[in-house]
Amino acid sequence: GYSFSHQTAYKGEVTLGYNILNKKNVVLELFGGYGIVNTSNDYIRTPIFTNKLLIWTFTGKYSSYFVQPAITFKFKKSSLGFSLRADYAFYSKYEYYYEFFDNNILLEADSALAYNKYLTGVTPAINLKIGNEKVKFIMSFGGFVEIRKTIPSLNIKSFPYTNYTYTLFRIGAEFLILPHKDRE
Repeated sequence: GYSFSHQTAYKGEVTLGYNILNKKNVVLELFGGYGIVNTSNDYIRTPIFTNKLLIWTFTGKYSSYFVQPAITFKFKKSSLGFSLRADYAFYSKYEYYYEFFDNNILLEADSALAYNKYLTGVTPAINLKIGNEKVKFIMSFGGFVEIRKTIPSLNIKSFPYTNYTYTLFRIGAEFLILPHKDRE
């Protein structure tokens, strides 16, 4: 079996944050923000020891709003943190198409086009920050967990292998605008 996936995503995000607690070795932060995404995915999958084939295409445009509390443990020039981001994504356009084959015979095909739909979920993540007090480079790795949606689902009756997971890798920068209060 094999899987092939190609994704193109253009995303811009603006985030503001506040340090609720700022001690010598630990920071409790709260972030909130807005993002815009334009994405396209192509996916081909065949399970091992079968002649089944799934071809799936998805395109979407959405805006996202989020709140993200985080706890960060500080070291000399770096910090390691954990966050739980709550997302609300509003899809202005959502479109998918799939074909399912068995022994080169088309068994199923479906498509959906939807406008003005939403998706909510949470993203637990591990965050690594490197830099000084005023400017930090950030890398985050996490997984998205869906809670509620009104976007169409991929409902492929003949292909029970559609258990998709969403993993995220983000990079960015953090800039300190206002000075920290005295630490205890």
